[in-house]
Amino acid sequence: MWNQTGLINLQLFSKTEMKELRKESRRLLNERDPDWEKHGIDGHQPYQYPHKDSKLFESVMKDKRILDVVEFLIGSDLNISNCKVVGHQTWMYFKPPGELGRDVHQNIFYSHSDWGEIINISLALNDADKENGCLYYYPGSHNEKICYPIPDELKDEERIKTNPSGWDNERGKPLFVPGTYVNGEWVDKYPKVYIPVKEGSVSFLHSHVLHGSDENISKDKWRGAFLSGYAKKGGNFFRGSHMERELIDVYN
Repeated sequence: MWNQTGLINLQLFSKTEMKELRKESRRLLNERDPDWEKHGIDGHQPYQYPHKDSKLFESVMKDKRILDVVEFLIGSDLNISNCKVVGHQTWMYFKPPGELGRDVHQNIFYSHSDWGEIINISLALNDADKENGCLYYYPGSHNEKICYPIPDELKDEERIKTNPSGWDNERGKPLFVPGTYVNGEWVDKYPKVYIPVKEGSVSFLHSHVLHGSDENISKDKWRGAFLSGYAKKGGNFFRGSHMERELIDVYN
């Protein structure tokens, strides 16, 4: 399935574990900004490096259940036995009702790693579906082994203004989805598939698979997610300019 789709989802964490993780995510949100409810979308800016401020989220980043899958998937892509990885960064989305989604993108665009050398994971802190803005992706798009640029004509300056302050890559800069014209109508080469998930499930995303999310249009459902990036140990590494990546030992 991984080779064909570029994304797999596995139920790895229990309801008891998720209850504690949700409690911890709210603690981080409240400590960062006790008045976040008054600040609109800026109050919901993704939380950078939660593993540095929380032993609980650090343990998730280093959880053997996740690492075993990451090692296997990167190793199978690159035909490496006994593949070892490093962490790159962590961040967390809260996504309460009304919050906008993330335009279609590829993780490789930001890491600059070679094909198959990175995997990002998303741990669902809440149940997620189309109503509260679950993940969507374009299965098979990773097999083109192409990093799609952001064409200037696709940049939407008005949509860019909807981004949380200091977090400019969320919206207004969608990546190009390959396709062609059929009978004069544009048809994407890959289908857009939504991935409803249960709390405690982990989505593993290939470095090149196109993906994004829509607005949370529910009245009362949050769609929190803890994300962590992993890369082949010794592979190419790009620190970045906004949310700087660092090499993190995930085995100690």
